[in-house]
Amino acid sequence: MTVRTVLKKDLKGDWARCWLYVNKNAKKSKRKYSFVIEIGRGINEDFAIDILVHEWGHAYDQHHNGYPRIHHRKSWSDAYNECYTIVYGRH
Repeated sequence: MTVRTVLKKDLKGDWARCWLYVNKNAKKSKRKYSFVIEIGRGINEDFAIDILVHEWGHAYDQHHNGYPRIHHRKSWSDAYNECYTIVYGRH
């Protein structure tokens, strides 16, 4: 799973977003898709880390369970918990 994180000046009211990009040359490439997480500039570091863990949860969920109709479904909750545990340890 490929995830790239970028800082954006203005996300028009959002703190962050997770985008799924499909590789149109999938037959030639091993990477069929990748994720880009955009985080808004100007938020403090602790909050940015929390947001990044949240968005990693979305990427992990979509990687394993497909694109969701409901973004905060049960499988996202499980994925978020796993990402949270990797970053912060057991809670």
